[in-house]
Amino acid sequence: PGSVLSYLPQNDAIAVQNEVLAQPDAEQLFQQALTYSAQQELHQAATYYCRAAYTGHLQAQVQLGHCYLKGAGVPKSAVFAYSWFVLAALQQDSTAQQACTVLCKHLTLIDQQQAQQLAAERFEKITLQNNK
Repeated sequence: PGSVLSYLPQNDAIAVQNEVLAQPDAEQLFQQALTYSAQQELHQAATYYCRAAYTGHLQAQVQLGHCYLKGAGVPKSAVFAYSWFVLAALQQDSTAQQACTVLCKHLTLIDQQQAQQLAAERFEKITLQNNK
């Protein structure tokens, strides 16, 4: 009885523990993104917003949406921006909800459908990877 790690050979258990400890959590990723953003290192900021967003971090999803909307450190894409705003809006984020309302008026129906499809795929990926 004990943790799953107690059933692994000692070297494997230590390796698994070290791997878990080495992985930054969502808030650490988000804070690193903010630091890069403040330093105008936009590609690095977007990279860390993306990593945090895929953990389900709400503010990271909103910020990544803004990155795509402006083309800040990532290719400019209203469809990608809208897809991230949709995910954040589902979590009742008012900024994301407003962004969705505004963007909806500027996207074609096909673009909106593509963004919704992206959002659904991302939702599943986020949910599955965070339930490991």
